[in-house]
Order: sequence, then structure tokens, then C-alpha cells
Amino acid sequence: MLHEACNTRFAVRERKANMGARGFTLTELVVIIILIGILAAVVVPRLQTRGAYDERVLADELISTARHAQQIAMMRGSGFTVRLTLDDGNARYGIELRQGNGAWQWLNHADGTAFPIAYPAGVSTAPALVQVSYNALGHTLANTARTVSINGSPALCIEATGYAHAGSC
Repeated sequence: MLHEACNTRFAVRERKANMGARGFTLTELVVIIILIGILAAVVVPRLQTRGAYDERVLADELISTARHAQQIAMMRGSGFTVRLTLDDGNARYGIELRQGNGAWQWLNHADGTAFPIAYPAGVSTAPALVQVSYNALGHTLANTARTVSINGSPALCIEATGYAHAGSC
């Protein structure tokens, strides 16, 4: 009997000592595995395709370039025409400047890179040729909104006021 009491006390002490070192429950492990599976299903496909990334980068670049062209037009004032050109046939885009009725000349990108700049591989725009000219107020000369699609999805809108933003008009 004394021997059983000692064993019971020892077993209780051993259980109390091991309480802080217990592992994860089955439920916790299942939840973690499910979360890892969801993350893998969402993140991995995005990392495998460069095309979607290139489309987004081009859309952001075109919005930035359109806004830059509008600012140049407002800064230059009358006597100058600034034109944003998106040329899918040659897979390039850029800003052109013309003084009076002179010849169009490509300008430099804000980072110093010479226009025109090539599209990323596998990316196309529609309509095939988009030319938006801005006046000294920053409005488009055609006074109409233009939607530009990248690989078939509306990506860029240039409003009649000259404002460029993501999406369709």
C-alpha cells in the first residue's frame, strides 16, 4: 500500500512537471496545415507567371507617363503640343513634343531614359495606336476620354480633362 502511494505521488509530480512541455493539439496542427495550403494556393500561382506582373508594371508606367505628358504640356504653355504615343505595332510608348507646326521629337523619360521605351515581352495594348495630345491647360485636344487595354483588359483611362487613372473610362 505504501508502495502504491509513492508511485501515485511520483506520477502526479511527473505530470505537473511535463505540463509546460506539452505539444500542439491535433486541432492546432490541422488549422496550421490548412492555412499553409491556402497561402500556397494563392501565392504560388502569382509567383510563377511574370505576364501579370509585366501587365501591371506597364499599366503603372503608362499612367505615370500620361500624367508626365500632361504636366509638360502645362509647363510649356501655348506654342507647344505634347503628345503621348502608345504604339502597339512597334511595342513602344513615349512622349513627343512639337513646337508650332514643326516636327515631332521624342522627349526623355523622367528617369533620363530616352523615349520611346519598349513594352515588356508578351504585353500588348489596344487600340493598336493611341496618340493623345495635350494643350496648355492639360486637357486632351480631342476632348474625349480614351480607354487603353493591356492584353485585353481595360488598364488605363485618359479623361477628356487629361487626367489619367487605372481602369476604364
